[in-house]
Amino acid sequence: MHVGRKTQKREKSAMSVSLYGNLLFVVIELIMAIVTSSQAVLLDAVYDGVEFVMLLPSLFLIPFLYRPANEQHPFGYTQIETLFIVIKGITMTAVTFGLIFNNINLMIHGGHIISFNTVAYFELFACVLGIIVTVYLYIKNKSMHSPLINMEMQGWRMDSVVSFGMACAFLLPMFILAQEGLGQMVEKEIPVPALSAKRRFINNILIVMIAVVFLCGDYMCRTKATFNYYRINTMYNSRESDPIEMTGSLCQDFYVEKAFNRITLMAGIDEEEGIISDYTISILDSNKRLLAEKNVKADDIKKRRITLDFDKIQCDNHYYLTIRKNQTSYGDIHFYIRNTYFLDSYRGQLIVDGAGDFVNDLNMDVSYSVKQPYFTFGRRILFNGTYAVISILCFVYILKEQKAVERERQETRR
Repeated sequence: MHVGRKTQKREKSAMSVSLYGNLLFVVIELIMAIVTSSQAVLLDAVYDGVEFVMLLPSLFLIPFLYRPANEQHPFGYTQIETLFIVIKGITMTAVTFGLIFNNINLMIHGGHIISFNTVAYFELFACVLGIIVTVYLYIKNKSMHSPLINMEMQGWRMDSVVSFGMACAFLLPMFILAQEGLGQMVEKEIPVPALSAKRRFINNILIVMIAVVFLCGDYMCRTKATFNYYRINTMYNSRESDPIEMTGSLCQDFYVEKAFNRITLMAGIDEEEGIISDYTISILDSNKRLLAEKNVKADDIKKRRITLDFDKIQCDNHYYLTIRKNQTSYGDIHFYIRNTYFLDSYRGQLIVDGAGDFVNDLNMDVSYSVKQPYFTFGRRILFNGTYAVISILCFVYILKEQKAVERERQETRR
């Protein structure tokens, strides 16, 4: 087994915590939805319920992912995991859109009167619980780098943010309405002055939301982030990896047509080995001329990876990567192969200690890393156009509400 039964158990244990946490969420949300008559909490329970149903197959899926590659599945069983993640993503997206349309329908038909403070405090509790599970999954996934756990972690993180947003959405009206002297919203007829204050509050919230969306969009247009354009990508899943028994050096040649400036290698150490040797990693062209060279230590290993950044490299499409151990009497940094069934992960050959070709290739990523804005020019135009349309609709609504408030004032004076 490539990674070991212990890793499989740890991954299954982490997914079980996510499963039971999700089940707890669904039960509590259903109870709160009944108690508070809140459609928002009920729809949240529906979303988490669907997520729970989609999470169940993942526990049965994990043992398959640790099966070794064979003739029928030469690249292992990771494609099953990828297919499952895609199906779950499509399902949850469809559920999200369904809930959005349902909420819009509720708003059009007047919505419901609920206890703001009860829902707000519950959402704060849900936010805290989501943060706890997110941190737990993050700690567990540090050594495994499981796409399944990463997907669950992102889901819990999103749940925490949404719960915090809902808590703020219910707490803010409480404070503002208290300032307006309206107190809690109860199920009774609201007098005209109070109704006018409520409408002013909604209008102010819309203006604040428009400003926040504009600031966020402006930030996304101006701020640059690091994007990796992969030329070779084999490290998306660490399950199909075996350590290389290397005493001196290895050489992996590879073919890349486009420019690259970053190479990431899967690596690890045995802590009981004591002092670990340094390694020299070199990039050569097809004529074995040196293009770049880095010296790495055990401290350079972050999340079972060593990342090497170079100046832009593009001379021909054939390159060699060599790794040389500098102190042969010291402990080893373990590098890994991408374990497949007599198939290359990419074009090239791996030679270890000059002892012939490996069937498999070095587990590594070759990419071109560049800093660029989140929004390209086309996305910026799309965002600005959408923002302009939504802003116009909001301001039209605000003007209509202001006219309605003015009419109510005139009727009150009469």
